[in-house]
Parts: sequence; C-alpha cells; structure tokens
Amino acid sequence: MIALIMPSPSVPRGPRGVHSPAVLRAQSVEHDDTESLRALFHRAIADLPETVRHELALRILHAHDRESLWQLRPVLLRAIALQFGERVARERLERLDMRGA
Repeated sequence: MIALIMPSPSVPRGPRGVHSPAVLRAQSVEHDDTESLRALFHRAIADLPETVRHELALRILHAHDRESLWQLRPVLLRAIALQFGERVARERLERLDMRGA
C-alpha cells in the first residue's frame, strides 16, 4: 500500500510549472530578447579600437540578462565618447534605447 502512495523515481519533484510549455516559451522569448540586445551592444562598439572593443565585448558576453546588459550602458557611453565624442556616443545609446526598450 505504501508503494502506491510514494511517487515513482520518474516523477519530477521540483517546483510545479517549471517545465510547463508556457514557462519554456517565456524563457525562450526572454533569451531571444537578451541576445538581440546583446547584438545591438556589439554593433554600437564595432568601430572602437580593438583593445577597447575586446574588453567591452567580453563584458557584453558575460552579461547574463537584459538588466545586466543595460547596466553596461554608461561604460559604452564613456568608451564611445572617448573615441568619437559625446554627441556620437549619445546618438548610439539613443539607438539602443529605441531598439532595446
């Protein structure tokens, strides 16, 4: 009788709904949004000198979500402004704002 009440080893024991189709779709959309924002950040720094671009690219790569990417904006602004001036830097970040918001 006890064996009927106990869950079998194949029954998942994690929180309910973690692997539901809706949750998986939401995670996929969030991942796609993060990756498209990451690509925008890479485009914004594409013409910076290699050493600066490499350092920023690593930081962009290691950002794990949209929020951590968004927190890199001041770093991008500073790096772009040093190379091309503040006006160009602000224009590029405005493009990020419009596309990534």
